[in-house]
Amino acid sequence: MPTQRLGLPEIHYQSMPVQLASVPEGPLVDIPFGRLFGTRSGDKGGAANCGVWARSDEAYAFLHEFLTVEKLKALCPDIAQFNIDRYELPNIRSLNFYIHDILGEGVSSNNRIDGQAKSFGEYLRARTISVPAPLATDV
Repeated sequence: MPTQRLGLPEIHYQSMPVQLASVPEGPLVDIPFGRLFGTRSGDKGGAANCGVWARSDEAYAFLHEFLTVEKLKALCPDIAQFNIDRYELPNIRSLNFYIHDILGEGVSSNNRIDGQAKSFGEYLRARTISVPAPLATDV
């Protein structure tokens, strides 16, 4: 049921679909996630968000396929219990993950070691992932 009281038409912004580059092929090599991707994270009330961006179109194509919500939970098992939304921002080669309720009532009322979720992005960057060798040589 709509909550708008003025009766104005709803506006939906729909951009043209973005054509992603192809993921390079080749043998897989293990590298730290942060060698290929940047991150930034922080609190949003009782939730946290983590933005992840790629430095090239090919790296973003890999990120887009690789980093699902399920894969994020596998890389960072301490967040597996939380509901997570994934938002795609292909025009800026980025993904954003919104982690619901990870901070409980908010920054001032939780006892997590990382109470503001500021280090979550660095924690993700420290995880080891397998990527096609051509991506690993570009960094």
